Amino acid sequence: MRETLLAGGRNCRPLIAAGGLSEAFVDPALAALEARGAKVRFGARLRAIAFGETKAEALDFGDETIELKPGEGLVLAVPAWVASGLVPGISVPTEFRAIVNAHFRCSPPPDFSPITGVLGANTEWIFRFPDRLAVTISAADRLLEVPREELAEKIWREVAEIAGIAAPLPAWQIIKERRATFAATPEQNAKRPGAATRWHNLALAGDWTATGLPATIEGAIRSGNRAADVVLRGVGQDLRLDVPVEHVVRRLVGLDRPVLGKLPHLSRAVVGHARVPDLSVAHEIGEGAAGLLGRRLGVGPVHLIKIDVVGP
Repeated sequence: MRETLLAGGRNCRPLIAAGGLSEAFVDPALAALEARGAKVRFGARLRAIAFGETKAEALDFGDETIELKPGEGLVLAVPAWVASGLVPGISVPTEFRAIVNAHFRCSPPPDFSPITGVLGANTEWIFRFPDRLAVTISAADRLLEVPREELAEKIWREVAEIAGIAAPLPAWQIIKERRATFAATPEQNAKRPGAATRWHNLALAGDWTATGLPATIEGAIRSGNRAADVVLRGVGQDLRLDVPVEHVVRRLVGLDRPVLGKLPHLSRAVVGHARVPDLSVAHEIGEGAAGLLGRRLGVGPVHLIKIDVVGP
């Protein structure tokens, strides 16, 4: 409420990703990582983390163990219940709520809104795509045991009426996520941890951490920003004072030599113990458009839309 309604109209204007969330967020992030030489591995489950007294030291993937070298940090962006099994002593939410998504292959009416809010029905949100209509239902625990076929029929009747589509049930898909969000109760909210941990090179990320926002994309992005800040500060504790300053900056923000060539003032910098004031230049660089750890990745096209409240 403080960051939307109480902050004025400009903060209450919703945006929708024109081509979907993958095109807007995931694909640009993967492209940025690849451009900087990062390796993205799928299907590799983190089984354990080896801890020293003040830092995380190694990652156990079962068939491979990766040691964390001095100056390297770890952002652990996993579900709350996974994080609690990997990191000892942290508090995490323990109650969750379901989300049900329904997808219907059809040609939406050309004048149908990109996003429509619905009241008085099982359907809560309808999203229009070129070749389908998608429905999202939050706090959907009551629907988890409803057979998928019955649920598809019920949701489609609502969608067809709202969209003005006179057609039988098209090809469909129902997705039930039992632990989609943490339960938004005062008790569970109090269990959300901050990004920092007792190990200076390890930070937590996820919409279930203490972001000040609900379990949303905005909360997830904020958690990533905070985790990156924690790691930027923490890894500096591993850097030796006699390391050339350009190596320090490259390690902190992943800059390549062409970018470093634009920073001649660094040749006169003094590298001290990695407290926040000592990292001010690196932090400033990281916040720039070229900084990978600045998290300001390009966002794909979005459309400004309105929300139509549909009543009975």
